[in-house]
Amino acid sequence: MKTLRASLTALAGATSLVVSLAWAQAPGETQKLAFDRVSIVNSGPDLDEVERIKRMSHAHPLRVLFSGKGGDYYVADRLMLRQRGEVLADLSNAGPLVLVDLPAGAYELQADFGGQSLRRAVTIGRGGMTLNWVVPKSID
Repeated sequence: MKTLRASLTALAGATSLVVSLAWAQAPGETQKLAFDRVSIVNSGPDLDEVERIKRMSHAHPLRVLFSGKGGDYYVADRLMLRQRGEVLADLSNAGPLVLVDLPAGAYELQADFGGQSLRRAVTIGRGGMTLNWVVPKSID
C-alpha cells in the first residue's frame, strides 16, 4: 500500500486498445499522458507536485484526489477509466491527484489498492467534477 502522510486540503474546484503504462517518474516530474481520447496529468507522490497540479485543476473536467479518512494521501496501484465498458485509459501509480481531460459524459473509474479494487461511477457535466475519493480503512 502506498500512502503519504499529509493534511488533506480542500480541492477547488474509445478505443479498444488497452494502453497500460508503468511509468518511472523522477521527483518533481509530472506525468502527462495522452490516450486516444483522453489526456491525463498524474501528480505522483511528491507533495509539492500535488500542490502545483492543484493549481492546474480548473482546466480539467475530471479531478480525482485519493485520500484516507485521516487526511493521508493515497496512490492507486492502477486506475482504469471506462465508458460503456470500453477502456479509455489504464494508468499505473495513479495519484494522489489525477486530472483528466475528457468530454462530458458518464464514466466508470476502477482503482486498485494492494489487490483490492474499488469502483466509482462519475458523470462529467459542463462544469466538470471533483471526486474526493476517500479510501476505506480496510485498504491500509
